[in-house]
Amino acid sequence: MAYSMEFRHRRARRMHLEPDTIFTDGSPASLWTCRLMAASGALEPEYWSEAGPGCELSVFCDDDDTSDADLRAHGREESARRLARFRARLEQLEASPLDESPPEFVNVRHVALRLGLGDIEQSVLAFAVSLGLRESLSEVFDRALAVGGGRLFATLSLALGCAPEQVRAALDHDSPIVAAGMVAVDSCFDKHSDQRIAVSPSFSHALRREYVASEDMFAHFFTPGAVTQLGIEDFPHARDAVHLVLRLLTAASRERAVGVNVLLHGHPGVGKTELARMIARESGASLFEIASQDKDGEGLPSSGRLTAYALSQRILAAQRGAIILFDEIDEAITTSRRRRWTRLPFEEPEPGLDKAWMNRTLEKNPVPAIWIANHGESIDPSLLRRFRLVMELREPPAAVRKGMIRRYLGSLDVSDAWLTRVARDSRVAPGHIENAAAVVRLSGVESPAEVEATMSRVIDGCVDLQGTCRMRPPVPLDLGEWSPQWVNSSTPLPPILDGLTRESSGTVLLYGPPGTGKSAFAHQVASTVGRELIAKRASDLLSMWVGQNEKLIAEMFAEARAANAVLLLDEADSFLGDRSGAHRSWEVSKTNEMLVQMEAFQGIFLCSTNLVETLDPAVFRRFALKVRFDPMRPDQRWGLFCRTLEGFGVAPDEALRPAIDRLSLLTPGDFAAVVRKARLLGAPKDAAMLVEALQEEQKMNPRGRAKEIGFGA
Repeated sequence: MAYSMEFRHRRARRMHLEPDTIFTDGSPASLWTCRLMAASGALEPEYWSEAGPGCELSVFCDDDDTSDADLRAHGREESARRLARFRARLEQLEASPLDESPPEFVNVRHVALRLGLGDIEQSVLAFAVSLGLRESLSEVFDRALAVGGGRLFATLSLALGCAPEQVRAALDHDSPIVAAGMVAVDSCFDKHSDQRIAVSPSFSHALRREYVASEDMFAHFFTPGAVTQLGIEDFPHARDAVHLVLRLLTAASRERAVGVNVLLHGHPGVGKTELARMIARESGASLFEIASQDKDGEGLPSSGRLTAYALSQRILAAQRGAIILFDEIDEAITTSRRRRWTRLPFEEPEPGLDKAWMNRTLEKNPVPAIWIANHGESIDPSLLRRFRLVMELREPPAAVRKGMIRRYLGSLDVSDAWLTRVARDSRVAPGHIENAAAVVRLSGVESPAEVEATMSRVIDGCVDLQGTCRMRPPVPLDLGEWSPQWVNSSTPLPPILDGLTRESSGTVLLYGPPGTGKSAFAHQVASTVGRELIAKRASDLLSMWVGQNEKLIAEMFAEARAANAVLLLDEADSFLGDRSGAHRSWEVSKTNEMLVQMEAFQGIFLCSTNLVETLDPAVFRRFALKVRFDPMRPDQRWGLFCRTLEGFGVAPDEALRPAIDRLSLLTPGDFAAVVRKARLLGAPKDAAMLVEALQEEQKMNPRGRAKEIGFGA
């Protein structure tokens, strides 16, 4: 009685129970409500006479307008009459078959059948779901917990008519309903009780609906995987890792191994989801994907998706040859999970509980799973250790992107030149290509020109909005076939090309004024050795965030290593500057990171700079070759002058050779600029016009202006 009096004095509001519900509803929820009312002492006449205003038993009055003052006036005789009526209803419910036709009870039976739940586990699950649907049961349960000193298992055993030990076993962390994330026990739920039982909101929402077939309910949580158009040949840049994943998942499915989880991570749009679908198909397994939204089209919260994953593991455990795909896990796996949907707004999350649940989930899953993240580095190290295999998928090389574009376009016709240009843009990921191809089909575009224009518009809109730092590769000089005869280098270039081809590795520093052919030579190296060129500039690797520069530098080398590509770092002085003049720690750390990565890189690495004098002294010994590129020699200038005139269909004039000799700062880049200008304004009518155009280009050169001022024209 002490608990009853304490509860009555501290409870600020009266319960709003509907008497018609308790006396007419024959569902298990009404039986549980009556049992808890009896167990809480509310059936004792003493409680009736002492309760006074706000007494919960006023809900059983025949007259809805009866006031608390009228209740006190009725006295013990009226209380006994009402009590007899209530006891008769409780006895009737105990003796009669219960009505389990409401949707929540029907759906709980379906879940129990699929999960192999015992009777007590099924009852606990149904009770937890009913708490969120029936206010009368919820309020009586709160009162019974308070009267019972917050002993959750004992209180539940009274409602369900079983032993407390059975309830405890049903709510153990290894029990199906808890391990599957459907039900949780939350300590310190509110000031009236020490523990509370709750059901996942997303799971409760699914159980409230009526379904034509029981399988329709499970579509809230997972669905059969989508079919991909891609094959193993579309991932040559990750071939070894893909075959390892295939062998692992095939063996895990065959041997029914426990705790097999694969983490795929990488930048958005590089093809992680398509790769996972392809791996499942090639392994001969049935793929099931965790839902990201419910049947009403509303996005599932992180806790709801984790519940869906845990439930799918239990349901699919008996199905041989199944693989589960959990996409976009970044938020779900790094935020508070279990108490996210049971704690009150003012309560702090308890990440320890979440981590323990996640650890068990990754260690005991019976169905192999592929987890996909955009930012693998944000995952807790203790969770990372529990993945059997971690694989990073990087941007595909140009040749791979070209093949993907052809596959996604299908019968749509585009030019090979357009395909090559788009494929060489390292910003373009498989996701962009697939999306653009879908837009083209839906728009009904058919002509090659319209297809190319539409594809370009969609792709450019995506990559520009994302603000990606990855750049488009530099365009080689448009002077026809590249030839070392136009380049004035300190070391002959053909032997360098032969050596890099023979060794398949090497570091070369290319330095000298702009336009002298450094970038064009890098393109020629890639073409000669038969590899893709990955070109990076300072804008690709510099970040405002501390530590991000080092990360981007490491990613640059890793990308080149994974693609077996030739790596060109333009504007290398931004990262290899003299550390003795550094004023901030990050200026030193980025140079240190670049030097460390250079030492470890086994491929072909080219650096170009216009400011070699600003480089750190320790940099030079990292390069096997240091090649200076200077303005063209007189014979080179005259030879390229004649070659350019030939391209315009104009005969050279030997009388103009002295004028060309005086243009001592001309570079191949100046000739390329003149060619581009001629395309816009028309080709020169004679050789003299080409000389004038080259003179204008040299005047734009700062060194050319200085010479003109100092020595005259």
